[in-house]
Amino acid sequence: MFCFVLTLSVSAENASLNYVHNGTAWIPWLATSDGKPKVDLNLLNITAGDLTVSGNATASYFKGDGSELTGISASDNVSLNYGYNGSEWLGLKTTSGGILKIEVNGINYLSNKGDSTTGNYSFDSGTLFIDSSSNRVGIGTTSPTAPLHISSTGQYMFDLERKGGVSDGKWRAHITHGNGGGVGTLNFQPTVSTSDFNVLDSSGTSRFIVDTSSGNVGIGTTTPGSYKLYVAGNAYTTGSWGGSDARWKKNITLLQNSLSKVLELEGVNYNWRVDEFPNMSFDNDTHIGLIAQELELVIPELVKTNDDGYKSIAYDKLTVVLVEAVKELKQENDELKQRLEMLENKQIPHEYLADPKNVTNP
Repeated sequence: MFCFVLTLSVSAENASLNYVHNGTAWIPWLATSDGKPKVDLNLLNITAGDLTVSGNATASYFKGDGSELTGISASDNVSLNYGYNGSEWLGLKTTSGGILKIEVNGINYLSNKGDSTTGNYSFDSGTLFIDSSSNRVGIGTTSPTAPLHISSTGQYMFDLERKGGVSDGKWRAHITHGNGGGVGTLNFQPTVSTSDFNVLDSSGTSRFIVDTSSGNVGIGTTTPGSYKLYVAGNAYTTGSWGGSDARWKKNITLLQNSLSKVLELEGVNYNWRVDEFPNMSFDNDTHIGLIAQELELVIPELVKTNDDGYKSIAYDKLTVVLVEAVKELKQENDELKQRLEMLENKQIPHEYLADPKNVTNP
């Protein structure tokens, strides 16, 4: 019997495409760069049951239920499909148990099991679960109680990392109301160099910030400075307390000349410069108060200069000065009352007229 060989040059992995005639038909086979011949079954157009291999056969691509392949259980692998992308073999398997498996070079990367009764899907035994009846997704749980339910025993529930995209160095998460009526933005990193937590409105204006380096909180401002809580605008409360335990204090001394200091102060009416300082959230109401620069000259302990150079007043501590001023005023009033009684009784010693303080009990 004569055997004719026809060779065609091809590129890439297949060095040559050969056809061998056995006297009846042409049989295609590939001679690859590694010197191993390969038979292209697709070119042979062999149907099921038409190919018999005597001995062991190594194949990278199977299609079918595997029932005719020795050593492969048809009950375990209902179908096997492999494709080659030039560097890796990608396999797709379905089993009689309804499990879909995705393999790369024979290694299982993903298993998906669908429930024909409920329509639910489970990936890798509950790593990712889709509940079709409630339209919920579970990660780490097969019983999601919310549209997205994440269950984890690790330190972090989830880790979001941004790479590339907008060049401002900010990471943002948008939360949108279902009817489109409201949009919220969470900004976890306002600059590349910090990791502050921000809450922004739809226009991108920061409404709430936590300075993670100091733990200070700003509402209506992005610079809380040295204050644990900085509110730009009015704050409302139904009550507040300030720590004042004696065990926390030292160098305690009584206030002196409080009345004279109070007499130097001037209370004023004023309005804020709203247009000149839009970031301060000033209102248009008329207020009463003191001028910080004037108070600082008289009672500097009640005035603080902020990081930006502007001054603030501790109005709550001003009441302590007023308490001592009232006590001094009461003492002067008592002395005048005593002098008046002595005048009425005509019992005023000469020394008392000269200086009432020189006589303790006239």
